[in-house]
Amino acid sequence: MANEKKNKIIHLEIDGQHYYYGSVTALFENWDAEKLGVNYRKLRDMRISTIGKYENDKCIIRVGKLIVSTARLNKKKEIE
Repeated sequence: MANEKKNKIIHLEIDGQHYYYGSVTALFENWDAEKLGVNYRKLRDMRISTIGKYENDKCIIRVGKLIVSTARLNKKKEIE
């Protein structure tokens, strides 16, 4: 795990489909509060990034970590 980089990812499950976003802001650029049953401010105020999950009768929003390899980045540093 030492050679891996972690990025926050927002996972939206709605109508049996799964979508992935880099931020809550990006999520709300693609969905409106009415469709999700929650607005941006509520998610921000409840600190979804800290609690990790929000669920209602319309959707589930989860916050997780996307782990990406830095092997290529480390190899480039060795060459320089």
